[in-house]
Amino acid sequence: MKKRAALSPAQLRLLVWAGLMAPVTDALPRLLLDGAGRNAWISVLLGGLMILLLAWLLRDSPLPRLGASFPGKVFLTIYMVWMEGLLALRLGSCARRLLASEGRDGSGPFFLLVAALLLLRLNSGSLSAFARAGQLFFAALALMAGAVLLLSLPTARFERLLPVEMPALSPALLAAGVLGWGVIPAAFLPVDRERTGSRVRWGLVGCILLTASQMILLANLGPGLAARVPSPFFALAKGAGIEGAFQRIEGVVSALWLFSDLTMGGLLVFAQRRILSVLCGEGQEPWKGGALIALAALAGWLLLPGIESIDGVWVAVGNLVLTGLLALTAWVGLDRERKKQGKHSLRSQ
Repeated sequence: MKKRAALSPAQLRLLVWAGLMAPVTDALPRLLLDGAGRNAWISVLLGGLMILLLAWLLRDSPLPRLGASFPGKVFLTIYMVWMEGLLALRLGSCARRLLASEGRDGSGPFFLLVAALLLLRLNSGSLSAFARAGQLFFAALALMAGAVLLLSLPTARFERLLPVEMPALSPALLAAGVLGWGVIPAAFLPVDRERTGSRVRWGLVGCILLTASQMILLANLGPGLAARVPSPFFALAKGAGIEGAFQRIEGVVSALWLFSDLTMGGLLVFAQRRILSVLCGEGQEPWKGGALIALAALAGWLLLPGIESIDGVWVAVGNLVLTGLLALTAWVGLDRERKKQGKHSLRSQ
């Protein structure tokens, strides 16, 4: 039986949302609360709509078009270097989160090594095998996130979100940049075609759910406390519990978020492997992904002491700029194809 060479649209959606849970919980509240305060949830909604528009423009992968010219290959090299940096940040952030949940000192390199080895195992299989694992990861992450948010609803004080005011544009742009973690690698992966309406509908559902989660978080912690704690979502999980059952589930949540780091890491690695196949004219051998993971693990280990300060505004801005350039490239390519098709139809007449 021949293996599928492309992901289904549903598989890609689940992989992207599973991979986004870690960057969103690590960076989103920290970047938005200073500029938007209690109205950060509005910035999340606006940022989600922005990134949804850019993702809608990326209806076809720009990889074949960019790989056909030297300037395009330079463009692809820039994206590959950027994704390698994102992979290093993801491994480092994963190690820092696990270290914080364990409350130990000096174990950061060990946790980073564990995450890298697990990612190597995912890299050794095919893209379809990674997609199946990512679907299971998404199910576990969605159940846990839903449980934390539902358990937090009784203690939510939504008056903390009042009065509602339109925040500045900059927090919304940063929110879009954080969500760009998922769009950049997804743009280089092979995906079956999908109807535009379906893509937009599911994107809107994701934006609404993400906005609702930020509202519940702010309604529980308040903008002041949420801005002071290192990770508001895990602080929310710390207060969630069921009498006589799970009094403290933050350790379980933090450990489970490793699935999100692995999913995002897998997206970045498989996207880089596809770019390498175009740049080098060879296959997508797993050893290439292994080399990328080893290099990212080394960089993550070097960046580990200051990983939280690095994964901030400039990463979000870089994601947004590169996502916008991808969307612009796709739009220009589609416009040229339409003009060519118009000329061919005129000649045939």
